Amino acid sequence: MRVISRGMSLVCLAVLTMNGCALYTPPTVSSIDTAAPTLSCPSPQPGLLPGDFAGTWMATYWGGTVVDTISLRPDGTYKQVVDSVSEGLHYESPWREWWVEVRESGYPRLHLAGMRRCDELLETCLRTQGGTDSQAFDYCENLSLAMPDSVILVVTGPQPGDRVPRELLLRQTRIAGSEWSYYFSLVSDVPSE
Repeated sequence: MRVISRGMSLVCLAVLTMNGCALYTPPTVSSIDTAAPTLSCPSPQPGLLPGDFAGTWMATYWGGTVVDTISLRPDGTYKQVVDSVSEGLHYESPWREWWVEVRESGYPRLHLAGMRRCDELLETCLRTQGGTDSQAFDYCENLSLAMPDSVILVVTGPQPGDRVPRELLLRQTRIAGSEWSYYFSLVSDVPSE
């Protein structure tokens, strides 16, 4: 496992950053193998750098009634804004930490500390610590993930023939038996303030 950026120890990543170094603190999120990997997601381009994630990303849920926006700064901080017309909800987080974990499978994971998971039930979206009590499933690697106080998004490429900015999608993991999966796509190269 290689990590592009986060917290306390210094790790040099010559392969990823061309002789660059990144800060690393092991994530507190657990992962449990549930089956041998059967990779089923379009691969992202190789050699992604932290700056490749900077910008404003948006996902919509429940027929477009919930809009979830994350603004990622290149300094490793992000802000989340969630609006739900049907629930009368507006949530805006303070700036929090994000980092990218590069997996041997080639599917990076974007970790967002304290992010609220708003594609599920309203009560999950309202959790002050973020994350979810539900077991999440990374369907790109066939792994279960616990996210008690954060959200992990799987970084993939688009489906063949789809044209998306930077050829990147940030995919939500599936929740306990759900067949639904949502993704964030880039809407602006500039993080919103």
